[in-house]
Amino acid sequence: MIEDLRKDEAERNTCLNNLEARLQRQTSPDLVEQVQKLKRCQVLGLLAEALGKLTQELVEDAQGHVVHEVMYEQNKPSFRGRLFAKGTTIHVTDDKYPRKATLQSMHKELRNALVGGFAYDVDCENSEYRLICSLASQLNLEHLVPTIINYRDKRKIYIGMICDRYGGLYPQLGHVQDMATDCQPHVMWR
Repeated sequence: MIEDLRKDEAERNTCLNNLEARLQRQTSPDLVEQVQKLKRCQVLGLLAEALGKLTQELVEDAQGHVVHEVMYEQNKPSFRGRLFAKGTTIHVTDDKYPRKATLQSMHKELRNALVGGFAYDVDCENSEYRLICSLASQLNLEHLVPTIINYRDKRKIYIGMICDRYGGLYPQLGHVQDMATDCQPHVMWR
């Protein structure tokens, strides 16, 4: 796949530069869409290159698979919230959210090509609580997590109560679920 991406990389980049120059002079939805698609191809190519380097020295198993282990870290200084896989950052001009050479951060098309046959791509709102509740249900242990189940089922009510209490709006509250469940005093803003 990497070889295929390399074949037309120069042509793609030239086309992207020309389209971006045209976009400076005139704007049209079709032109914007073409630039976005070419930028996506550019990122896919860079991700594939980075993954190729990472997996180059890994040994294949009997099925032709390799295992690359990653470490996880939290991006917030409070060490709360979502964990992100550590990996090589892919730098692309004007990229709002830089990608990393990890399954978590790459585009779905590349992730599916790499692990589609033996992995599931799950993305949902409030995932930590949903996963805990699902596991408790599967193990018949719901009685151990009634507060979490209640929060999962009435999340919007809890968030509304917190917003009312602190006079805030939902998007401004970055750690609402942490506040709703850990019962610790929090200073949101002054």
